Amino acid sequence: MNTGSIKQNGLFLKFKYSLKGGKYYLKAAQGTKTTGKYLTYKSGVLSFESAASSDAVIEIINPNGASATEVTLNAIKMRETLALFQAHRQGTAHSPNGFFGTGVGQYPTPTVADFDYATYHIYLEGHADIGNGNAASEMERMERFKDALKLNLPKSGTFVVVTTKSQYEDAVRANAKTFRTKVDIDAAAGTSQPAQYLMASATGYKLTDDKSKAAVFYFDGQHLTGIDNGFGLGTPSYTQTENDQTAVIAQGKLEKTLDAGSYSLKVGDKFVKLDRTGGLSLSTSESDSHLFLEEATKFKLNTDELGYISFFAPTAVKVPAGVEVYSGNINAQNSVITFNKVNTQEIPAKTAVLLRKVTGKGSFEVEKIASTTSTIGNNSLKGYTVSSSDHLSNAYGLTVEGGKLVFKPLIQGVRAFRAVIYNNNAAGAPAYYPTAFTPEGIQGVTVDDNQAEVFDLAGRRVEAPVKGQVYVKNGKKFIQK
Repeated sequence: MNTGSIKQNGLFLKFKYSLKGGKYYLKAAQGTKTTGKYLTYKSGVLSFESAASSDAVIEIINPNGASATEVTLNAIKMRETLALFQAHRQGTAHSPNGFFGTGVGQYPTPTVADFDYATYHIYLEGHADIGNGNAASEMERMERFKDALKLNLPKSGTFVVVTTKSQYEDAVRANAKTFRTKVDIDAAAGTSQPAQYLMASATGYKLTDDKSKAAVFYFDGQHLTGIDNGFGLGTPSYTQTENDQTAVIAQGKLEKTLDAGSYSLKVGDKFVKLDRTGGLSLSTSESDSHLFLEEATKFKLNTDELGYISFFAPTAVKVPAGVEVYSGNINAQNSVITFNKVNTQEIPAKTAVLLRKVTGKGSFEVEKIASTTSTIGNNSLKGYTVSSSDHLSNAYGLTVEGGKLVFKPLIQGVRAFRAVIYNNNAAGAPAYYPTAFTPEGIQGVTVDDNQAEVFDLAGRRVEAPVKGQVYVKNGKKFIQK
């Protein structure tokens, strides 16, 4: 194999196969200066040329009658080419098996052996008499190879943090010259920079060097939404519909893999750009959008001043000891929301609950688990993975008012990953719902006539308590039986 330098203009490019004159070439489909040009291997150098020529890197031909040497050399050239457009962002310190990325994508990573078989199969143009005569095995490897180069979205149900840098980059830089590509990445792409991470704020996201402060996002198959504040990577908004959140500004949609392990994210007609110097911004160029995702299995929740937080679990999760789990319901007369303690630390997938940190205001860590046998029944709390106005009608959300835990009508929209409850009382909607707890704050007792005086929640003395209503006696709430 000839040796030489790699011509690298710093862009991450998208290619497509182009058929011309019975031969195939790798033609750039993206890049300001290279779109429409052919990747060419000439005098030991990879470059982009306006016209296809005999020096074009990829010639997908039927090697029947051709020498094994010719097929091998073409396969080596193809490996170099694909390595170039993948930008050498993946790999490990011990082997090049991470050739096409080992991030959080849903497709398995092909090994070098898979690559060799797949390349050979491309050259054979689908002929069955290939390899060791096992056409089914060759086709399986080929499909795996193609899948790895497809739209490489994370698996639905994945929690991730967003960073400016691939977690494999330093290993690749240190070992690139031992790989088959032998590319000087420092010379081609600049020196290595420390990773930064997106951190949540009340108005969106900003960069931090501290990974422990990184916002954790949830991918529901289409939206990438922050657990911390319920926002995507665009301008924070609760007032749009779920479809608008996908297409306009508040939520981002992962488009495709640009280079190994990296994703482009589109908001409206712009692409999200993330870098150390410019922070978070929008660009018209997809090639500017490189968001690296690292899978997260744990995240923090911050309580309100009383130690409570409502939470919708999109997957099964586990909360630590010292955190209580409650289901919630509006009582028959629509006068109060009662919470019932559930004896579990595990919350099933797609379940909304109220959580209480027994030591009061603070934060605690939630851990994703594969599944749970725990069930939470008799629960009217609901939740969603996208902040939107779609589910706003008659929706009430948790807040603290006057030192008390209440549910008030939501005005702008329903916030993702928080519990809401719906008022279905045709007689009208109250200004707020007070809350009561069982078995601690509320006992469901019957009041004896000879006991202490009874008051309603407004502080008025009640002579004849009504069944099902909430009252106060001796400073404690109870439901009249």
